[in-house]
Amino acid sequence: MQFQHTSWPHTYMCTRSHSRCRLLRNDRQLLPLPKRKRVAVIGPHALAQEVLVQPYPFSPFCPDGTLDCITSPWKAMSAINDGPSGQSWTRYATGCDLFFNSTANFSAAVALAKEADYVVLMLGIETCGMNPAHNVNPKRMGRCYQELLTTGYVFPDQYLELEAHDRTSIDLPPIQHQVNAQRAGGR
Repeated sequence: MQFQHTSWPHTYMCTRSHSRCRLLRNDRQLLPLPKRKRVAVIGPHALAQEVLVQPYPFSPFCPDGTLDCITSPWKAMSAINDGPSGQSWTRYATGCDLFFNSTANFSAAVALAKEADYVVLMLGIETCGMNPAHNVNPKRMGRCYQELLTTGYVFPDQYLELEAHDRTSIDLPPIQHQVNAQRAGGR
């Protein structure tokens, strides 16, 4: 059987998904999770859609120009785990923002983790430009750093992914470590 593609975006997505494949270790044989168990999906990427195809997306994402064809981690897990009668076994809580240091949503995430049989953390970074509130360019507020020459000042937010900016660490933003510690303390 020979592989055939129908469009350039299809070919591009196949190539990109293959090149970005990640191995998920299963040392303790926890995966796949058993169905109809209480699963808590916690973290700022629980409902992520656009960030799943960043930093080099094709345009449009979906044929109708929306993000509707991209399934968030929470929705994907819900589709597999939740009952056919509409009973929801899979719930989510953001716990924190990607960057901002508010702990206002920690208690909801901890409560959800305490009730769950399994907790899936959806932590990480994002591409500069996705959320203007996260872009901290002092020379052009709300704009990404890559738009201007960066010589002479230090990039203050090492948790944004962008062209011409090498991160000094692959660590998570501190607020995400805090939500994980709170979640672990609650279990």
